[in-house]
Amino acid sequence: MDDRTAQERETIYKYKMRMDRGSLKAVRAHCVECMGGNYHDVSGCTAKQCALWLFRMGVTRPHEEEVEMWKEGL
Repeated sequence: MDDRTAQERETIYKYKMRMDRGSLKAVRAHCVECMGGNYHDVSGCTAKQCALWLFRMGVTRPHEEEVEMWKEGL
């Protein structure tokens, strides 16, 4: 029997559908959702403890400055 609530199942389904579009697009979509749906705010995200922070802008190789900022935030 499935112990998940309807909301949890919907969230899992939503993320599975995003993964079909590619992992970077899924990361970007997660970040936009985290920022309340405003994609302009993603670049100003301060949640450096997030494992996806370096990839929030949809790039495969983050800038060295961002890597240093991320390391300082941990």
